[in-house]
Amino acid sequence: MSNIVPKMDLATEARLLRSLEKVASLVDQGNSPNVAFEKIAREDNLLPGHINFLVQVFNTSAADTKRSLGETRLEKAAKFELAS
Repeated sequence: MSNIVPKMDLATEARLLRSLEKVASLVDQGNSPNVAFEKIAREDNLLPGHINFLVQVFNTSAADTKRSLGETRLEKAAKFELAS
């Protein structure tokens, strides 16, 4: 039995990217990642699997950004809120 996941089409990819940009904007405005994801998931009618995927993308991006922008080891290792 095969567990092959179908490739995402370009329209879905674009829609998810727009949703992720909305989440990032809300987080930049001071909302917690979880509140931002809940709001956008409802507004954009995101599927549960798409929400999980976007949470992983958001958290990975946030961690990478934190490490790359931190100037000292403490800044690179500082705590920040992740989505769950």
